[in-house]
This record gives sequence, structure tokens and C-alpha cells, in this order.
Amino acid sequence: MPRFEGIERLVVIVGCQRSGTSLSGEVIGAHPNVLLIDETDGLMRWADALLAGSEEAEALYGPTLARAAEKYRRPKERVAGRDGVAVPAPGITHLALKAPNLTYNATQLAALDIPVSVIYPVRDPRSVVVSMAAIGSIDMVANQLERMKGDPAIAAVHAEDIAYIEDPATPMHLKRARVWRAKSTAQASFERAGLDPYVFRYEDFVEDAGPYTVHLANHAGLVWHEDMIEHPRVMRGQGPGLLNRNRGIDTRSVEKWRDRLSIEQERNILALCGEAMARIGYTPTPALRTPPAPRFPDDVLASPVIVTGRGGSGTRLISDIVAGSGVFLGNRLNKSSDSLEWVDMIYEMAIKAHAAHYTIEAREIEAWRHLFRLTADNILQKGGFREGGLWGFKLPETVLAIPQLLDVFDNAKIVHLVRHPVTCCARRTHMTSRPDNLVGRTVCHAAYRAAGREAAKLRTDHDFMRNALTWLYQVPPVARLGRELGPDRYLEVRFEDIIGQPDIVARNVRDFLGDGAGLAPAPEIDDSRTSFAIDPEWEERIWAVCGDAAREIGYSRSFDCQGDGQEKMLREDRRDVRFP
Repeated sequence: MPRFEGIERLVVIVGCQRSGTSLSGEVIGAHPNVLLIDETDGLMRWADALLAGSEEAEALYGPTLARAAEKYRRPKERVAGRDGVAVPAPGITHLALKAPNLTYNATQLAALDIPVSVIYPVRDPRSVVVSMAAIGSIDMVANQLERMKGDPAIAAVHAEDIAYIEDPATPMHLKRARVWRAKSTAQASFERAGLDPYVFRYEDFVEDAGPYTVHLANHAGLVWHEDMIEHPRVMRGQGPGLLNRNRGIDTRSVEKWRDRLSIEQERNILALCGEAMARIGYTPTPALRTPPAPRFPDDVLASPVIVTGRGGSGTRLISDIVAGSGVFLGNRLNKSSDSLEWVDMIYEMAIKAHAAHYTIEAREIEAWRHLFRLTADNILQKGGFREGGLWGFKLPETVLAIPQLLDVFDNAKIVHLVRHPVTCCARRTHMTSRPDNLVGRTVCHAAYRAAGREAAKLRTDHDFMRNALTWLYQVPPVARLGRELGPDRYLEVRFEDIIGQPDIVARNVRDFLGDGAGLAPAPEIDDSRTSFAIDPEWEERIWAVCGDAAREIGYSRSFDCQGDGQEKMLREDRRDVRFP
């Protein structure tokens, strides 16, 4: 097939990583005439072949399009099939390439035999440095160094940057800042190549996105469409980095760096990047001052109730019971009763805890201790929390970071929901068992490594197998750690018990929480979550993976979703099941 059949223009989104390239891609990619291709779709392998004039680009084109369509709620409107090969669907006239790594390739992009529009977001380097640090499973500095050195012409242009980054005496936050400086000030290379980039500040965009979506459409040669501002209704799942495609545009990330950088780090970044910042519209003036002391005493901030459980186990039910007992779980909860104010921080911690080549050092734990308690103080103040009450947070992903959270909150209590592995793993997948997002990809690779299973099988294994291996990786370690904490700080609650006798579970939760807790009303139960057919082969294979660990927790091979059969092991007092 012709290389760009039906495609009138490429829209290439460049700039520095963590500068708004993903958000720009979401907005443009939501347009009805556009197909967005991300790095996770195989973009760079195809793009490198395309720019090199390699015949491999032809072979990679169809599979890349097919993967790109998976991010859409209606993929058939973006990609069609012809003779078993993926091609752009009728009406798709633009391919949007979210490709910050192509910032170095202005000349090659201009030489393509198709019109190219360049979108170039920029962002405050202090935010970028902090955002890079949050993605522990990706060494962005090493990746950019490899990209700079991979082409002699690019290496010559960036010789000083390469030397600065490779110097072992350079602190990591300044290496990241140097990457920002190299990539956020390369607009002139596109202008010299005849490609007029549309440059805009990320902070301005999120403050008032409407006008910028119009500018983006115009620059890309598109007629503005309302889907660009409503992109969550077009996209689904998780995008590159920690992008949640279901979340709209907000400003929460703009000032996050203030809590992450020290006064000295900020001044170092400004000294390195100040001139470049001024050229692209930023004021390089220090903003950090010594923060005010927390309002709440340290013993309060050190004592949350952490509600967790493997995602897909019915964690909303235990969250509702805990909240109904009088525990303040935050100011913003979603329909699953997740504490959204903690999402970014917990995800960062979880990724770093399970990344293959990342070691969490004591100084990072100490920095987290300060940051998490400061965040807790802000949340409690905003929610009108009064000292003497109970507070905490609930996220399924905290199951991945319990040891680190216990270092941060050294008087925390853990409420851990467990569920029979067969009924848990035979259901739908959770983000932590899908490699289509950064958290899930990190956890899946870690789970497969721990089980001695080849990572290549991640894409071919059935959902139930990935569910089983990630259940095995997530649930038993927390249960073991909980038994070390003891019954005063760890409560294990069975999903089956909530279904069978929620009133007894509510009393156990109240007794565990102690003074200040009340008796929660019985939660509403969705019968569709407890009654479904399970393929006998799935059951056999899930139990083969999880059975030994499940027995340690107290489960046997048989199960009863209704909580009134063999698996009902509920007593008025809390169980203390010992591991052999």
C-alpha cells in the first residue's frame, strides 16, 4: 500500500519530555480526523525507519496504526483493515506523532514528502525536573543522552550538553535541567528547516485551554472540533508516563514542584536555565521560601488509616465501611471511593518501588516523609479535619508501596481487603495487571520476574494469567508484613465476609480503629460482582499459580462468592492466621 494513503499531513509534537507533549497529543488526537500515535504504540521504531528512508517503515506502518487505535473508545473510527493490514479509517486525514525524541530531527522531518506541522509545548524547568524524577522506571536522562550521541550531526550540536550530563559530578536534578535546556530551546532548528513550530507554554494552556485548542487546530490544518476540549470522552486507558486519559485538563501539576525541590535545588536550576527561561517567556526568579510549620501535630500526621487491596477485589466496599466508621478519606473521591489527592504521589512511589533498575535510598524516604506529611496537613486543613478524629486514604495501588508508606507514616494502621484468587483473577483486569500503562507495565514485569516467567509472554498471556501472577506478587507480601505488624496495626478483611455478614465486618473495623470510630452501615452490594461463571480451566490454572499463597492467607481450593459456604471463616474476633 502507498505509505501515507489518505493522509494529508503529519502533526509532530516535539519539545522536552514532561512538558505537555502528552496533553497536546490527547487534544489533537481527539479530533475526528486525526489518529494519535504514541511512543507506546511503537512510534519511534517506525519514525526512525521513516526518517532514515528504510523499507522497514513500510512493514511497521500497519502494526503501529493498529496499536495506536487501541487508545480510542471507538477504534474502528480511526483504523480499518484491508487485506489483513491496518490502514487509516476513512476520514482520518492527519497522523499526530507524539514524539519529543524527534526534537533533534528537524531537518529529516522537513525532508519528508508530506506536509508536516510542528507543535512545540514548553514548560517551567522546575516542573519538568520534578516530573522526570517521578518516573522512576524510565531513566530519561540516559535515554536523551543516547539519543544525542546516536547521530554524529546531533552529537556535534549537543557536545557541551553531552559533556555536562556525562560528568559524574553533576547532580541528577541538574542533568535533568540540562536536558530541558537542550530540548526546550531548539525551536530555531525547525525554523531553519522551514517548519514553523507553534510554541506555547504548558502553564498557559492548562489555565485556559479553549483558545489554545483552536490555535492547535489551525496550526495543524484542521477545523476545530469540540472533541478536542472533551478528549476524555474520545480516549480511554492510560497514556505515556502517568497520563490518565479519562481525566480532563487541570492545573494541579503546575505548582507541584514547590513541594519537591529544595531552595538550593531551585536556585541551581535557575542559574543553569535562567537565560533560556527568559527567552521563552518565563521569569527566572526564585519562588521558594522556608515553608510554614504544619498546622497538625506530627503524631496526627504520622497516623493515617491506609485502606488497600489488590485492584479489582472489591476495595470500594471496604473503603465505604471505613469511611462509614468515621475516617476522613480526603476531599476528592471517585466512584470507587479512591482518594484522588494521593494518586500521583502513590503512583510515583509504587513505580520506584518495583522498577527493575531503581533503588530507593534513605534520603528519598526522608524527602517523602516530609512531602507526604505536608500533603496530609494540606488535605486535612482543606477538609476541615479536627484533631481527635481519624483520617486516612484509600487506593488499591498502595498495596504496592506498603513498606515505604510505613517508613513515611510510622504509626499508620493498615486495612487490607483480600479476596479468593480465583474469583478475583477470573474477573476483568485492573490497571496493575495491564502493561498498557506505566504502573501496570512496571508491576507486570516485576511479577513476571518474580515468578520466573518470560516477560515476552506479557502480550500473549490471557488476562486471567496476568491477573493471577500480579495477585501473587501483590497480595501475599502485604499479608505477611501485616502479620509482622500485629493485630493492633493490621486488619485483614475478606471480600467474601463483607458479602456474607457485613455487620460483623463493620464491628471488626470499628473495634480495630478504636476511639473515635463508629459503626458503619452495611454497604450496597452489586450482585454482578459476586455471581459469574468461571471457566474450569481458568480456575485450575489460577489456583496452580496462587494456591500455595492463598492457603497461607486461609483460603482453600473451593470458594463461595456469597460468603455462606466453605470459605466463610468469619468470627466475631479478628482472625490471626499464621504463616508456616
